[in-house]
Amino acid sequence: MTADNTVPATVAAPATSNSQTTKTDDPSLVILRKVPYLPSSHERHCVDLYLPAPPAEAAGHAAHTDRPLLVFLHGGAWRTCKPADFTLLATRLAHATGLPVAVPGYRMSLPAKDPNRPIHPAHQIDIEHALTFLTTTGPIYGWNAAQRGLCLIGHSAGSHLATSILLNPKTVSGASLHVRSIVALDGIFDLADMVDEYGEYYRDFTEQAFGPPANWAAASPVYFARDAQRVKDAVDKRKCEAILVVHSREDELLSVRQPNGFMKALVSGNEASGGAIHWVERDYESVRGTHDAMLEGTAVVERIRRFVKERMA
Repeated sequence: MTADNTVPATVAAPATSNSQTTKTDDPSLVILRKVPYLPSSHERHCVDLYLPAPPAEAAGHAAHTDRPLLVFLHGGAWRTCKPADFTLLATRLAHATGLPVAVPGYRMSLPAKDPNRPIHPAHQIDIEHALTFLTTTGPIYGWNAAQRGLCLIGHSAGSHLATSILLNPKTVSGASLHVRSIVALDGIFDLADMVDEYGEYYRDFTEQAFGPPANWAAASPVYFARDAQRVKDAVDKRKCEAILVVHSREDELLSVRQPNGFMKALVSGNEASGGAIHWVERDYESVRGTHDAMLEGTAVVERIRRFVKERMA
C-alpha cells in the first residue's frame, strides 16, 4: 500500500468550518457545499449536504432530527466525477423523500501513471470516514444515523463502494456503521468478470484503481456476498435490513451480467446465513436510460422514494 493510502484518523471536526452555503430559489432546501469530513487539506475529503426544512410541526423540536440519512455514492470509474455533479439528483431525492441527503467525495486514482496514486482500498476508506463523520454530526444537521440508520445509494463504482462497505469494511469505525439499507444502481460487483466481458478499456481503469488482476477478487463484492458469515455480520454489526439492486436494461456500459452475478451470490450467502437480511430484491424494469442518463430522469427518484418509504420508515 502506498503512502497515500494510509488510513487517516477520523476526527469529528466542526462540520461548518470551510463549508459553503449555496443560495437557491427554494426556501425549503438548504445546500451546504464542501463540508470537510477529515482534518486534511485534500479537496476530496468533503461532503455536500442537502437539508430539507423540517415539517412545520417538527420545527424547533428534537423530533425533526429523528430521521435516517440518505447518502449518494457517485461513480466515475474511480477516476472522474465529483459531488457537485449530482446536485439535481440529490435535490430531487431530498424533495421526494423529505430526508436529508449527503454526497461525499473521495480520492480518485489519479494521476494514472503515478505509482503513488490512491488505489483500493483508499476510496472505500475515505467513504467509511465520511460516513463516520456524518453519523457523529447528525444531530447538528437533522438526522439520527446512529439510531435510524444510513441508506447508501450507489451508482456504478458507487455501488461497488456501498456493497464493499457493507460486506467488507476496512476501518474499525466502518465495521460499526448502521448501514440499514442499500440501493445499488447499475453497479460494478465483480471486477474480473467485468473486464472479461468488456476488454481492454475496462482493464485500464480497473488496474488504475485496483492494481494488477491478482488484487481483483479480494476487492469484488460478489465474493463477499456469498459468504454467510459476512452477510450475518452485515446484519448483526451494521444492522442491514434491505438491499435493492436496480439496473437499466438500456445501460450501454454494463450489462445485467454484473447484477445477476451479485444477486446470485447474495441470495446464496443470505440463505446460508439463515436469511439474516430480511429483504433482498432486484428491479430491472422501473428505471430506463443509458448508464449515466438513468440518473437524470424522475423514475430513479421515484423508485428510491418507494424503497425508502417501505424500508426506512
